[in-house]
Amino acid sequence: MPSPLPRQDAVPPPPAPGLGIPRVIPIEPLPGQLQGQARAAARPKVIQLRRDSTGLVPARPPGPTPRRSNDEVARDVSNLIEKIQEPEAEIALVAGECKVVQTKRTLTRLVVSNPLVADVELLADQPEARLLNVTGKSFGTTSLTLWDESNRPVSFLVRVTVDSKELETRVNQAFPGAQVKVRQVGSQIILDGQVPEAKMMSDILQVVQAAIRTSPGFRAMTGGMTGGGGAMGGAGGGMAGGAGGMGGGMAGGMGGAGLTIINRVVIPGPRQVLLHVKIAELNRQALRQIGVNWLDTKGRSIIGSSAGGVGGVGATATASHSTEASNPIGLLSPVTSTFNATGTATSGGELFGVFNSGHFSLFINALRANQLAKILAEPNLVALDGQPARFLVGGNFPYPVPQSSSIPGGTAVVTIQFARFGTILNFIPQILANDVIRLDVEPVVSNLDNAYGYTYPSGSGTVTVPGIAERSARTIVELREGQTLAIAGLIQIQTTASSNRIPGLGDLPLVGPWFSNTSVMSVETETMILVTPELVAPLDKNEVTEAPGDRVYQPNDAEFYLLGRMEGKLGREFRAPIADQDPLRLMKHFQSEQQWVLGPHGYAD
Repeated sequence: MPSPLPRQDAVPPPPAPGLGIPRVIPIEPLPGQLQGQARAAARPKVIQLRRDSTGLVPARPPGPTPRRSNDEVARDVSNLIEKIQEPEAEIALVAGECKVVQTKRTLTRLVVSNPLVADVELLADQPEARLLNVTGKSFGTTSLTLWDESNRPVSFLVRVTVDSKELETRVNQAFPGAQVKVRQVGSQIILDGQVPEAKMMSDILQVVQAAIRTSPGFRAMTGGMTGGGGAMGGAGGGMAGGAGGMGGGMAGGMGGAGLTIINRVVIPGPRQVLLHVKIAELNRQALRQIGVNWLDTKGRSIIGSSAGGVGGVGATATASHSTEASNPIGLLSPVTSTFNATGTATSGGELFGVFNSGHFSLFINALRANQLAKILAEPNLVALDGQPARFLVGGNFPYPVPQSSSIPGGTAVVTIQFARFGTILNFIPQILANDVIRLDVEPVVSNLDNAYGYTYPSGSGTVTVPGIAERSARTIVELREGQTLAIAGLIQIQTTASSNRIPGLGDLPLVGPWFSNTSVMSVETETMILVTPELVAPLDKNEVTEAPGDRVYQPNDAEFYLLGRMEGKLGREFRAPIADQDPLRLMKHFQSEQQWVLGPHGYAD
């Protein structure tokens, strides 16, 4: 038995879950950046002490020195230290870039605390030096102290950072729709702002990591190059270390600890998509039919035509003849003949008539039939970004399925299975940049239709299993929020014609319809599927609209028994199951007295 049922598609598989956006990203140096830099690592400072050969120094150190009072310590510090110079201004540098500083007075001495972070050099080799070139080497901070001829120090805090403005501009230009701000705090690169989608956020993080890894400041940090805290000094321009020479092996930057990206970029706006789907179908059918049956029984002759296929026209006839004995002359007598004919006609068709006391019957089937069918389904469904959703309004109908018997020669067993029909909507939304929404949508509208069914014999009768008329589509499209797209459409025209006629007579003009039956069936079908996505957010409690049926109330007894209403028009709820407990509605007054009246109350004596 052929199955009239369509395939039952499963729910579209959910997309592969995307990886979460990292919030803290440590930036480690690439393997190639560490090659050839092992010798530049910082080495510990070793101070060699000579052994005592006089014998005056005891073998063991004396006991612990008694702790001095705070006043004595403060007095010694005040007598020894005149001033502790704090940085009075700040010089901001980008790693790998330099700034030229021109002074108004001649400098006599300058000191850079950590030349691996920033270094200074004179631009003019002359006694009166007034041009300095400050270069940022690696990320971090250091101090720069300058002395003029009056021996007054001026201290600067030199901060070497990544070029956040340039990196911010590159990111926002490369990713339209992104609003990202970049700033550096110590060894942390902080990203703020917002982007329209998660995929763009992942790409931005990759661009930022690559830009930082290839920056000169990061390469200097990972190199861990050693250097002396050198200083430039001396009135004659010679190189000296501070006030008489500052030495030491200070490790550069942050000791190769690397940087960390703090991702504070958010993806604003609602991340839920409401999909409006409209499935509309219009079906028009037109039938035109013409056919004529007629019968003439006048006299002892019958003539008619049943080619029109309308009504019932028939005739029966009996005939006999005989000869008498010969006469004396020897000739036969005339033949005696009898003829009986009966014509019958039953009503049929759209127009019929019987004329002249039943001698002539005429049946005409001139029919024009038109049918109109309209199908409209508008399912709406909300889904999270990137997650599948399914909506079904319909049901399951049972149909028999014969099963062969496991016993040889046994009777086949008929089982019941169920097929789903109704309005089904499957879709997976994905929000892209600039409010563009990618939809993987599959709408299905189906209904039971006996025209697609199957009839099979069962016992003494027949059983008809209905089929399913289905309209469905499956596609992936991209459109903006609020836009509408027709994802599927169909215009179908079917014309079926048939003609039954008597050869010759049925082909004659004007007379032909009296000896023929002709019909023409035309079917026009138009189907369209429209989708409209919207970005939505949950409503607050005071924003929730009324649901269908919120203003439909039961009629009270007076409305039901006296006015015959099925819905109440008083605007308040009537509960029929408990109405008999308080038919006069007095309990509410008693409850009000118990709540609002204090002290004894009741009827007066």
